[in-house]
Amino acid sequence: MEIKMSKKLSLLVLILTMQTYCLAKEYVVYELIPLEYSQDYPGNYGYDLNNNGLVAGWANATHCENGRFPALYDLDGYNIIDIDDENGGMAWGINDYNQAVGYVSDSLLCNHPDANLIACIFYNDANGYIPLWDNGVAFAINNSGNITGFMKNASTGKNEPVFYGPETGFDAILLGSLPGYIEGKGQSINEQNIIVANYYDSNYTSQAVIIRPYDFEIIKLYDLGGGESGAVRINDNNQIIGYSCTENKKTHAVLYNTNNINYC
Repeated sequence: MEIKMSKKLSLLVLILTMQTYCLAKEYVVYELIPLEYSQDYPGNYGYDLNNNGLVAGWANATHCENGRFPALYDLDGYNIIDIDDENGGMAWGINDYNQAVGYVSDSLLCNHPDANLIACIFYNDANGYIPLWDNGVAFAINNSGNITGFMKNASTGKNEPVFYGPETGFDAILLGSLPGYIEGKGQSINEQNIIVANYYDSNYTSQAVIIRPYDFEIIKLYDLGGGESGAVRINDNNQIIGYSCTENKKTHAVLYNTNNINYC
């Protein structure tokens, strides 16, 4: 015998199903882990996360001007690196081999503008950190150990994106300036060593670019009509997340699909 369901009963079943689904979503269980800080470090930040659950970031401090100090947090939220905190610094990026990059300062002024910043790589063991280059910051490291960030050009006094690691013979290579812009900073690097960077004009309006690894050509990324774009991360599919401004100066998150660019 065929049983037919009325339209009202069908609607009731649908509503009950949706309510059950919503209730299930409402009670999803997750864990919230505060990242460790002490009274000497009243506030801290996590900036990057690897696939092992380690977090690169920094802690604020009260005992020096603009005080921030590098931190690497484990799965329990504890800072597992012991960096000499007299001079300050920050960790900005981390790869899946638990190598974090950032900078330390050479001055008791901590993050004061007059302090020299030393790009470095942090390890979660007795190695502590290893200096990479002076007058700059390391922002990102891929799983091959290649790094981008920025370094001051001694000839021009301007910051430029930098490429460093096994691919360069561990020499810090400046990637050049962009006409009309006062400085540039490498922001992210993927496993193909493709770098995304941001250049800034005198008003600190940003222009996002791609820098090809084989010839270091700088390729501008389009904006939404407002004359500003910024790159944040690039993945191994050459997709870039960032932001852009419209003509009415509204900022939008954007995703660039760039596989049509010749990277070879």
